[in-house]
Amino acid sequence: MIKAIFDRSIISRSWIHRGDLSLREGKMDSACRFYDRANRISPNVEALRKMGILMGLCGQYPSAIGYLEKAAIQGDREARRLMGYNLFRLRRYEEALVCFEATILALPGDGLAWYWRGLTLIELGRISEAEESFNRSRRE
Repeated sequence: MIKAIFDRSIISRSWIHRGDLSLREGKMDSACRFYDRANRISPNVEALRKMGILMGLCGQYPSAIGYLEKAAIQGDREARRLMGYNLFRLRRYEEALVCFEATILALPGDGLAWYWRGLTLIELGRISEAEESFNRSRRE
């Protein structure tokens, strides 16, 4: 049983690598198929996160959020920030703010989370808090 799980994990990693290569070559459709196949063989955080990033790059924000939410549930600490980014793109600022703040709680040194928190606060009209976030993003 352990060997079967190990073998599935190795096969899944090989599909992730193929997806990475396709992405570097600009072949988004191929990358999507490879990441999806990796998830079907052995669901893992890395493939879920990469699929979420890819969906976001393609402007498919709701799909991106779905993949990233699964990655976050499995313990990916960066997935919340990435979810926040996609929610921001959908103009769902309150939800985005929750994601950025959750990321900051888990990873206080994440400068990108502080930066996106600042942008989100501007959209919500909370300028002084946004300035604090931008200052913090420069320090991190």
